[in-house]
Amino acid sequence: MRNLFLKIFLGFWLTVLLAGLLMWLLATLTRPDEQPVLEKHLRFVARGLDGYADDALGVLRERGLAGWRAYQQSLPPDEPRPFILTTQLRPLADGPVPPMVVDLARRVLAEGRVEVLKRRRGFAIGRTLQLPNGQPAALVLHFRLPGREQGAPPPRWRSRWFDDGHPVGLFIFLLVSAGVCLLLTRSLTRPIGQLRRATRAFAAGRLETRVGADLRGDRELVRLGQDFDRMAERIEALVTGQQRLLRDISHELRSPLARLGVALGLARQKAPEELIASLDRIERESERLNALIEELLTLARLEQQA
Repeated sequence: MRNLFLKIFLGFWLTVLLAGLLMWLLATLTRPDEQPVLEKHLRFVARGLDGYADDALGVLRERGLAGWRAYQQSLPPDEPRPFILTTQLRPLADGPVPPMVVDLARRVLAEGRVEVLKRRRGFAIGRTLQLPNGQPAALVLHFRLPGREQGAPPPRWRSRWFDDGHPVGLFIFLLVSAGVCLLLTRSLTRPIGQLRRATRAFAAGRLETRVGADLRGDRELVRLGQDFDRMAERIEALVTGQQRLLRDISHELRSPLARLGVALGLARQKAPEELIASLDRIERESERLNALIEELLTLARLEQQA
């Protein structure tokens, strides 16, 4: 039973995994790659980034860090949001920084050129920047894709677990698919297990065993249980009839044998000497037949008790 459960479970699970893998491959192969498009128009995007860099430097020279914070907060929520990160990847202004901004700032500081990064929730462009105090930094312009609530960063757990390529999403898919396949397998193997237990009980002599009332599951398995009940009822009726027949025959035979014994006793009294031997033989055969009938009655009682 365990081998059957394991085979059905692995069959369901592998089917779900293969279907998920096929869908992922189709989505990956048919999804257009937006990164080359962004890189193709990089020089045009860089011109707009240069304008943000000039504005950022002007704000920092005239109003300092407080002015830069006020400048960030004054931007409309539907416009790209600029971030300035130091070489330690720390933002000049307090507040949450999207993980992709930090990743792009690291690349910009390492490469020293304009870089573009595209992810599911948006994209960003960045370039190097020299602060008024002479220290290098990275200016990153973050674009949010429409459909996400503006002004509220995504939850930390979502950014950490469900970002591009993170294995936790795969683990959750495996766990959910395994749970669904486990439920499907149990729904199929539970009726089979009930039928197996009922078959063992029936083979042990409990002819009153039935499964139709307790069987739940697939319609075909329920019908199989009903067929088992009809078979059990038929076999129980045949066995009960056979036992009743043996009892009836045994009782019906004992009465003639008793009368035969009485007749033999009377015949001994009137029979001549030459017939005594024949009467003794008839009496012995009658006793043997009586013993055989007694054994049949004992067998019938034992089968009925079992």
